[in-house]
Amino acid sequence: INSPLSFIIIFISTSARKSSSYSKSSKISSFIFPTLIAFLWQIETPFIRDYFALSQSPKSLLSQPWTLVTYSFFHTGFGHWFFNMIMLYFGGVLFMNLSSPRRFLGVYFSGIIIGGLFFVLTYQVFPVFSHREGDFLLGASAGIMAVMIFLASYIPSYRIYLLSVFSLPLWVLGALLIIVDLISIPVANAGGHIAHLG
Repeated sequence: INSPLSFIIIFISTSARKSSSYSKSSKISSFIFPTLIAFLWQIETPFIRDYFALSQSPKSLLSQPWTLVTYSFFHTGFGHWFFNMIMLYFGGVLFMNLSSPRRFLGVYFSGIIIGGLFFVLTYQVFPVFSHREGDFLLGASAGIMAVMIFLASYIPSYRIYLLSVFSLPLWVLGALLIIVDLISIPVANAGGHIAHLG
């Protein structure tokens, strides 16, 4: 999720106020560590990413079905990885204060898989993408977006704080994330924003 820094500050502030469980933090960290290993691996061996990125081609997906999940462990750069992991950590801790780790796992990976399928399907359906045959998808954003929208739906009136001064309900944050993705599709990283909406 290439969201504004304010969104990250919101979750940092919220989690600092509402969570103090070390076990929840360590569970979320177990999601972050594999992505760190993958990121360092792709820096050392850039071509390895080609085996794990999700292509927009259905034929490639059929020949490499594991990419429907593995694309989420690799990222396009440090900034992409870093901001995604910040959002995953603080959003995940908030999620686990409300529900179980098993449910988090289900929501997160459902978002990854459905977002990936939506990415592939969109590229086949809309002619505007027909000339972009080399596009591929990387990053955990679709899973993180699923967690955020789940939170916004599950506790829409829960208020989050920006710098301990301003607050807004989670449903507003969820709506803002969707709006940002919709208006960003024609601007940059169309595939990533499409996957978020899946």
